[in-house]
Parts: sequence; C-alpha cells; structure tokens
Amino acid sequence: MLKIIPLLGFLICLSACSSTPDIEYVGAPVSIVDTHEAYYTIVSASFNGSGGYRGTGICCTLLPRHWVPGSTATIEWVKDPSPKYNPGRIPMPSSDSKEWKQWYEIHAANYTKHSVTIPMPEYKKSAGVILFFLPCDEVRAVIDSKEQGRILGNVDGPFNQVVQERLGFKKECKE
Repeated sequence: MLKIIPLLGFLICLSACSSTPDIEYVGAPVSIVDTHEAYYTIVSASFNGSGGYRGTGICCTLLPRHWVPGSTATIEWVKDPSPKYNPGRIPMPSSDSKEWKQWYEIHAANYTKHSVTIPMPEYKKSAGVILFFLPCDEVRAVIDSKEQGRILGNVDGPFNQVVQERLGFKKECKE
C-alpha cells in the first residue's frame, strides 16, 4: 500500500500536466548589459532560474518558440554596491595577501539581492534575452531581435546614456 501512494500522487500530477496546452520551448542565450555609471557591479543574475556571473553571460534559458500572452519572467540579481571597497572605504588588498580572504568575506556580506517578476516581453523573433541593468535597481529584458537592434544599433554618443534613453529610462531614482 505504501508503494501505491507515491505512484498515485505521480499519476495525479501527470494528468494535471497533460491538460495544459502544448508549448514548444527553445534554448536561448542570455546576456547581461550594465548601463549604470559604475557605482555598483552586477555580480550574478538569472532569468527564470537560469543564471550566470558577470562577464560570462547566462547560458541558457528556455523560451516558448512563440510569445505567450500573459506569461511572466522572474529576474533575480546580486549587486555589489561598492566595487573594490569595503565599508569605511577600505580598498581591496592584493589577492595573494593574507588579508584578502577576510576582506572578501566582509565585502561579499554587503552584496544585495534583488528580484522582479515582469510580463514576458513580446517578441516575434528571438536572438536570445538581453537583460539591461539600469540605475535605481531597474532591469529590463528585451527578447525581440528587432528591438535589440534598435536599442544597441548605431550608438552615437555615450553608450550608457544612449541605451538608457532608448529603453525609456528616466534618470530620477526613487529614494
């Protein structure tokens, strides 16, 4: 009897899943673009649970082959609010020194975690996901390849400022 109960639970879950519409998923790379003014650093980020570290991008996430109205995406990130310094503006020692490990433990304890769930951005054709990190702890996800080209193409002027303007970011942060 005890062996039948887990099997029964599995069959109930399986039957619930089979009643949902079939959605075809495809793998998609995820990139991170920081557009802030170097006051902080994005240490790591994830898009719907697929994560990566700064400089490596995030590979990969699953997207519905075709945009699904009403779907959402959860973006989580870890931010270093004071790159290269600890509280009291104590600079980072040499990585081969005895003090480095202690300094880093204090430093990492000051990282902040953030999360936002957004409506899945509409897309017709995807070249992957680009997460744009903006000042004021705002993040925008852009999936449509034509929209990515509009935001990142032909940047004439300061990159961060141009991209922020194209994303519609207003420079006034809420305290």
